[in-house]
Amino acid sequence: IPPPMMATFDAPSREACSVRRGRTNTPLQALALMNDTLFVEAARHLADRVAGVATVAGRIDLAFARVLGRRPRAIERQLLMASYRRSRVRFAVHPALGKQLLAVGESKSPDPGDVAAAAALVTTCHVILNLDEAVTRE
Repeated sequence: IPPPMMATFDAPSREACSVRRGRTNTPLQALALMNDTLFVEAARHLADRVAGVATVAGRIDLAFARVLGRRPRAIERQLLMASYRRSRVRFAVHPALGKQLLAVGESKSPDPGDVAAAAALVTTCHVILNLDEAVTRE
């Protein structure tokens, strides 16, 4: 029996070589990408890797480039910045939610200082990791 994550993402059987995998997009995949600890922790690590950049726009650009191998278009940057700002407001109003997000997974993150900003960056990185281009690119 394959591991559940492999079954969810239609991984081929390991009994025979598969030259090309089929491309599927199911609700279970979307739920796993948005809620599974593995993917939330991956977003947190991506945010930790880009946190040293001076500006929020620069952090988003670097995260986008690391995931997709290209710089975001102007409209993509605008949408991601708007998402970041909304998340930052939400985490500023509810700091416990930000602390909870930053504690997801087994690995530890460095002390963020500004919990709202760090949690908002994690949320934005999570959005980037869940873009169709990142999930289904060939």
